Amino acid sequence: MESPSNDEKESFARKRNSKQLPRGISKLERRMSIRLEAKKNRCVGTADYIAPEVIKGQAHTFRLDFWSLGIIVYELLTGSLPFNAESPEQIFRNALARNIEYPPIGTEDGQITPEAHSFIEALLQPEPYQRLGSNGIQEIKDHPF
Repeated sequence: MESPSNDEKESFARKRNSKQLPRGISKLERRMSIRLEAKKNRCVGTADYIAPEVIKGQAHTFRLDFWSLGIIVYELLTGSLPFNAESPEQIFRNALARNIEYPPIGTEDGQITPEAHSFIEALLQPEPYQRLGSNGIQEIKDHPF
């Protein structure tokens, strides 16, 4: 049996990308797509790290990872979580209201530097497209912290 020519391979790739595949494959792809969509909208994780857009049930992108990074940096520098509460519901309310208690800003023990404060604040922006890193990872790398 002859192997497909490059033209045949390209034609198949175009059909696959435009969803014009034979019925059996198309149905399978549809089912897989529905499963992936269901997974995208599911809320899984520790309440303390979940971004506001997920809490609100909105569409989300890679930008939610930068929110979680802000939580992790806060936790590493202070030893506690910024929105900590007794229940996930209260954690969500705190995150949506941005109820954050920062330690004093400075360079002494028990304080966080102005650069660290600025970094955390920029990562914990409730609006995903205003969050540090939303225009690319280089924003995060270039931050003075």
